[in-house]
Amino acid sequence: MRAGLYQALQSAFRAANISWAECEHEDRGDGALILAPANMTKGPFVEDLPAALVGALLEHNRTHRAEEQVRLRMALHAGEINYDDHGVTGSAINLAFRLLDAAALRTGLAESSGVLAIIVSSWFFDEVVRHSRRGNPADYQPVSVVVKETTATAWLHLPDRRPAGAPDPTGATEPDPRLRGRDQVLTRLQRAAHAARAGRFTLALVTGEPGIGKSALAQAIGRTLGAEGWTVAWGACPEREGSPAGQPWAAVLQGLAGRFPSPALAGELAPLLDDHATLHAADDVPAARFRLRSAVSHYLAAVVRAAPLLLVLDDLHHADGEALALLVHLAADLATMPALVLATYRPTEVDEQLADALASLARKEPEHVHLTGLDTEAVGDLMRELCARPIADDIVAAIARRTEGNPFFVREVARLLETDGEHAAIGDVPQSVRHIVRRRVARLSAPAQSALYHAAVIGRDFTLDVLAAVTGMGTDDLIECLDPALRAGLLVEPPHAATRSLRFAHSLVSDTLYHDISRLRRTGLHARVGAAMERLGPHDAVVLAHHWGAAQAPDAAAKAARYLRLAAEQAERRYAHREAAGLWQQAVLSYAHAPGATVRDRLELLIGAIRCLSTAGEHGAARGLRDDALAEVVGLRDAELTARVIVAYEAHGLWPHHAAGKNPEKLVELIDRTLRELPPLRRHLRCRLLAALAIELEQTDDVRGELASLEAVVLARQLGAPGFLATALNARFRRSYWTSTLAEREQIAAELFALGRDHGLVTIEATGRQALLRCACGRGDFARADEHAAETERLADTYDLPIAAATVSLYQGLRHTLAGRFGDAERAHQHAGELISRVGCADAEQGFFPIAPLTLGWWTGKLADLVDFCAAAYSRWPTTGTEAYALTLATAGRLDEAHAVAARRPPVPRDIRFKIVMALRGMVGLALHDHHRLAEAYQALRPMEDEIAGGDTGGFAVLFPVAQLLGDLADRLGQPQSASAHYLKAKEVAERADVPLWMAAAREALARTITRSKPYRAW
Repeated sequence: MRAGLYQALQSAFRAANISWAECEHEDRGDGALILAPANMTKGPFVEDLPAALVGALLEHNRTHRAEEQVRLRMALHAGEINYDDHGVTGSAINLAFRLLDAAALRTGLAESSGVLAIIVSSWFFDEVVRHSRRGNPADYQPVSVVVKETTATAWLHLPDRRPAGAPDPTGATEPDPRLRGRDQVLTRLQRAAHAARAGRFTLALVTGEPGIGKSALAQAIGRTLGAEGWTVAWGACPEREGSPAGQPWAAVLQGLAGRFPSPALAGELAPLLDDHATLHAADDVPAARFRLRSAVSHYLAAVVRAAPLLLVLDDLHHADGEALALLVHLAADLATMPALVLATYRPTEVDEQLADALASLARKEPEHVHLTGLDTEAVGDLMRELCARPIADDIVAAIARRTEGNPFFVREVARLLETDGEHAAIGDVPQSVRHIVRRRVARLSAPAQSALYHAAVIGRDFTLDVLAAVTGMGTDDLIECLDPALRAGLLVEPPHAATRSLRFAHSLVSDTLYHDISRLRRTGLHARVGAAMERLGPHDAVVLAHHWGAAQAPDAAAKAARYLRLAAEQAERRYAHREAAGLWQQAVLSYAHAPGATVRDRLELLIGAIRCLSTAGEHGAARGLRDDALAEVVGLRDAELTARVIVAYEAHGLWPHHAAGKNPEKLVELIDRTLRELPPLRRHLRCRLLAALAIELEQTDDVRGELASLEAVVLARQLGAPGFLATALNARFRRSYWTSTLAEREQIAAELFALGRDHGLVTIEATGRQALLRCACGRGDFARADEHAAETERLADTYDLPIAAATVSLYQGLRHTLAGRFGDAERAHQHAGELISRVGCADAEQGFFPIAPLTLGWWTGKLADLVDFCAAAYSRWPTTGTEAYALTLATAGRLDEAHAVAARRPPVPRDIRFKIVMALRGMVGLALHDHHRLAEAYQALRPMEDEIAGGDTGGFAVLFPVAQLLGDLADRLGQPQSASAHYLKAKEVAERADVPLWMAAAREALARTITRSKPYRAW
């Protein structure tokens, strides 16, 4: 390949009439530094050399295989140089190499169908290109160059890039041999590109097994569309373990930034543009995450305005959850833009996150392309393209059977056949690609084999400087050593990578070599790789963590933990909190093996994991991990550290997240003790601890919960921070069911909503909306509740808030119920239940699932059908289950069993379920003539006469106006005048709610009491 490079250069210089002999040449391994004399005319370097060099390269490539073909980046600059004992030096030399390493130049060549990309300095453009008699300055475009300490503007020129519709300058008519047999697939993808060009976001999904040609197909489409004037960006999801969160989008944006700078969006895009950016924690994660996603949308929309855009997302099965969520977001935001996203993935490796993303993207009606093995004819065409020797049809058929038409497997067999003959490839039939890889590697020299094994430990992609440091070989020796592997197609020079980088031709090659190394030797090599990367840095923290973790040595464990922590923090900056939580937990495990590990440092890592699990909505896991951390922190007698562990998990929102069946008393006592011992200056921690105490006690009548919620609000107002006040008001609202009226709760909800709205705290705004929705339902003001539900749904959809979405779904179930659409109501409740359980709200499940089906059964007159269901609820949730089970038994006519169940009368907590459970208790009293239940329910519900039974649940359990039941209870208790007054109030509430069934029931009951007739039935 190097010989071909120099042959092309010398041929081009001759054709351009530039004296090669008068120039100095310095070999740079995979390139060359050429110094022209100061008195040499500069014009030919831009007027004649580009076309001559293109012609020489095309001639070379025409007669060589794909792995031996050459494409070049060329940088031109002029300036003063110096010589010292080590060679040529000077700022002009430095700038030339910075230009050569510019992302815009690399990307320009990668996305061009041509073989040459040229970048010239501003000086060279102004002094030479602009004054050229035969050159055209319009062929150059300005680009930003940011390399190391150099920031400059340069000019990019692609001399052999074809305009749309122009013929291939090579005159070639044969397709890429890797795409043999893919004509129909290419046609379908071209059709998708045509749809996108017309102004419609289009998604193409390419699937298939490893080696089937997904990436090759994507590269081919990229070359084709790039030649037609499209902007092409590539974002691969790294195959290595522990790749950085959001990596495909970071690669896309970093690749585009040089060509399409956007200073206005640089701040918002910083988490993806700068891998090492130091950013402050977001006050409101959903809002900050939305701003980042929107910034990406706005940036890509600006890119699309210049030309149609092709985004390639390769190996989507390796993508993290936030990367997938960003794809879904862009599909909506770029709906009317000429953009095509081509994503590849292996269908056998689709996890839950990818499955959810694909389900969301299904509405975009993507073009599905599933690649299967080539047929025998296509295998034969591919073999004959790759092999110089003739191949008999029976040999082709045998290879097609063995490889099942897998193109990568076929190419490997072809190379083996070419070098070792038919017997090696067919007579001793290879069992798999791995067998062929081993056989082909064995043909290399011992140093080359050793270098490849070392490279496999680094990863599929590696740089020569790291490999040189790991092997101890000089760079020049290493290049000579690896050159046969490049010619053999085991390695390739990736067009998108930095200089002096190589890549294994396929992950199957690197995986084979890696797993052929003994585990003991691998651990030592990983340690050497980690040390080399540290010396040469900077490298991704997650990559360093991977190598030090795989080293499996005590000294390496501390480094692994440190880099895992850095990787977790980077994932948090990219709002990939689920991935961040996993990295924090890996850091905990690694740190456990580090010499001198302390409990305090371990707890710091656990706090990070708990915080990220909570933010990611994994509430059950977050509480469980916090319990583990609290068991360790107690022994330290450190109030401040204990407080930080406790508040690492904060139960924002209105749904309880307590672990079902667990007594919070132990945690309550720990919070109480910590509050007493906490230093006075730690007022922010005290505020959060008070809120935590109030929430832990929300289902008990412990006065500490009431006092804690009130003090938290007072302290938060003193602190003056919106976040602390939001936490305190949230706790106050949840605790307020014990002592406050509906009107007082509505005031808290209104302040919570206004706080979130005014300070851009989306989570708090959504929580306030949900609280207002509950209050409106509690009063039967469904018109106002509709408004709150609509705004809550907007926030949930925009900012990806599953609990808010669940609240809306429950409310929709309520509206369906009131309208008699019971099937729709059941489906809405089921959807809400799925959302609630997904985020681990265990106690929400406890309150929701027994009651929702029961109230639907009451509305449909099918309570008797729910006996078995309520029996299960009775054994699992005694408070709610007792009344539900007794009522269904009584409705089914099984009165003796109903009386036996009703013999238990557990106290009803004054939380969100209070009115509905107490209403059920009153209904059981009516059904069983249970005076104690009648009297208890009547006294408990009288202050709530103007409300709806179950209304302030927000939708999962609504029965009737409380006044309607109070009328029935008063009538049964022998208070007919009170019953009339209650029915009159029920009529008023029903009219306010605009529910015809309730209005009719109230009028009918009122008429009966006026005529002193007894109620004909019990509620």
